[in-house]
Amino acid sequence: MSGQVNYLEKAPKLGQEYYYLYVRENLIYSLFKWQGKDFEQSWLKNHRLYPTKKDVIKAAEFLKNYLITHKEQLNCLTSFPIYSTKLWYGLDMDGFSDDYKVIDFYPEVVNFNPENGYLQKLLNLSLLYRTSDDLEKAANLITEALALEKKRSKCKL
Repeated sequence: MSGQVNYLEKAPKLGQEYYYLYVRENLIYSLFKWQGKDFEQSWLKNHRLYPTKKDVIKAAEFLKNYLITHKEQLNCLTSFPIYSTKLWYGLDMDGFSDDYKVIDFYPEVVNFNPENGYLQKLLNLSLLYRTSDDLEKAANLITEALALEKKRSKCKL
């Protein structure tokens, strides 16, 4: 799956369009215009910004495969926990510390209910964690995996 990741390395020009990769129950993306905001700088640093729709779709495909094949390394839950167990998941898995600390409702700390389809999707995508530390480590591993995949594609050129 080499050569699929082409995230932005430098900030776009003010008003320039870019695609943001969300890591949620589905790997999705949105088109934005660069404003130079702090959260955009964080997204840039964590390899979540892409210059084209084609690039963000390829990154999502890579990431979906990575989440499936690296469950043990990510230390995510791999089976249904006991009913009403507290779980953690990041809103976007994009490296924002707000996603991992209990501030308002980010990250979401939920009690597992096996009838909740949303939580089942998160479990199937390797996005549920026992602790906020596990969640933070997983988000960092995702960022590292994106960087390594981009480096691999540059070496092939």
